[in-house]
Amino acid sequence: MGGKVAPDFTLTDIDGKSFTIGKFRDHGVIHLFFTAVWCIPCRQEITKINDAYERFKAQGYTPLAIGVPTRQTPERLREYRQKEKIKFPLLFDSSGKVVESYRAEFLPRSILIDKKGTIRYEWDFVPDNFHEVINDLLKE
Repeated sequence: MGGKVAPDFTLTDIDGKSFTIGKFRDHGVIHLFFTAVWCIPCRQEITKINDAYERFKAQGYTPLAIGVPTRQTPERLREYRQKEKIKFPLLFDSSGKVVESYRAEFLPRSILIDKKGTIRYEWDFVPDNFHEVINDLLKE
């Protein structure tokens, strides 16, 4: 999918706020992070993404966690957010359509979208140079 325009979608976060990915274009770097309450490796990724969010949010870095529909409910995701101290929005893809359109079959899954709305990076685990990648994309 890298190099393609990111498919647009609208999802609601676990607090009821609506997010449309297309509205973020021209505002910074979007990080879609597909996760689940039962995904142990996802927890380690959350720590890395929280750190990046604190460091780069003022420059326009916006991570959006997307809870996949398998064995999850909004209530379980609220508990997960609190337990894992997720600092960024946590959306719920109850239909699985966003998971399907981004081909996020395995977790964890990260997708970085640049200011123009183009998918630039896809990872199962964020790389060691994650902060450098974000910084470079924000400067473009």
